[in-house]
Amino acid sequence: MTGFDGRPGFASADPDGVYRAYLADGTIIDAARLTSDQVQTWVDARAPHLSEGDATKERELYSGVDGQDVPNARLLAPPQELQPKSQLEAFAKDSISARDVGPLVGKRQLGCPTLYCTTDYTICGMYGCTCNGVICVVF
Repeated sequence: MTGFDGRPGFASADPDGVYRAYLADGTIIDAARLTSDQVQTWVDARAPHLSEGDATKERELYSGVDGQDVPNARLLAPPQELQPKSQLEAFAKDSISARDVGPLVGKRQLGCPTLYCTTDYTICGMYGCTCNGVICVVF
């Protein structure tokens, strides 16, 4: 996924039930509240790709979460503890500095090219991306 200006980024369904699009530097460029059903669908889609222990932890973390209750002010400015630290760290580690090879270039881009699934609700248009019925997620 890339930002509006071409910078690399990724999307994450955060523990408060908000699906956020992040740039590699942690800047949030878009956010959408998820219903509890959408959150559950996201968790279910990720579970087969996680270890049993991690899947259980994730189910507990997202149990009863409904992003519809998140205030507007927190959509683009979530508390630090809700941000996907491991994804941000991995993205920073795998990105090439603009000083080294010029602006807007990275070794790889983590994320799906589209935020929402295509019209048939099963494909996201990129290898490694899976549609959970609503949004595209990376495994």
